Amino acid sequence: SCKWTNKQRTLTFCSRGISAVHRHLLEDMKKLMPHSVAEVKWEKSLSLDNIPEAAEMKNCNNVMYFEARKHSDLYMYLAKAVGGPTVKFRVLDAIPMLSTNFLGNCIRNSRPLLVFSKEFGEEPHLKLIKELFVQIIGCPQYHPKSRPFHDHVLLFAWANDGIYVRSYQIYDEQSSNVISRQQLREIGPRFFLVPLRIFDDAFRGKTLWQLAESKRQELKKVNKA
Repeated sequence: SCKWTNKQRTLTFCSRGISAVHRHLLEDMKKLMPHSVAEVKWEKSLSLDNIPEAAEMKNCNNVMYFEARKHSDLYMYLAKAVGGPTVKFRVLDAIPMLSTNFLGNCIRNSRPLLVFSKEFGEEPHLKLIKELFVQIIGCPQYHPKSRPFHDHVLLFAWANDGIYVRSYQIYDEQSSNVISRQQLREIGPRFFLVPLRIFDDAFRGKTLWQLAESKRQELKKVNKA
């Protein structure tokens, strides 16, 4: 029999004060990750340093944490719960699944194919980010909650100093399973991630990489526009 050996579990939760759109984004990510584990909203009075302990209590080795600031700004942290590393992103232009823009759908708990643009194989910090995406967002093979097939794709494309995240249904109108006839139809959610900083530990530690100050200032101007 097939055994679940790559036991990745991702604690997936948010801070208090998150907006409705961002809450839907969080729920969408949970739907796309059969190996996600829910947690109550994180109190802002608590330090982020305590999150790895919360992950350990839930038997999770990964964390996806959404932090709301000023009610409209959203940040996402992806971290290995024991020993790091951690990547902090700014989340922009989030559109959840419930948007009428999306016509596709997928079977719940099916495993996504993760697709990356070529830049993720070229830059050192993007190689690390790719590995975190694979381990934290990618569903492990034979996970007991997952379906044993792929019917959707998660795309991570690097452009404009950030990562465009898109989710697509793989479908064939004739249900023929012929590869040349298969098409993609967007499911959602969609959002844009700007990597801000990479820490060498879980939610703390030395900075391994950070966005250039000039780029940070540009991001602030976008926020004020």
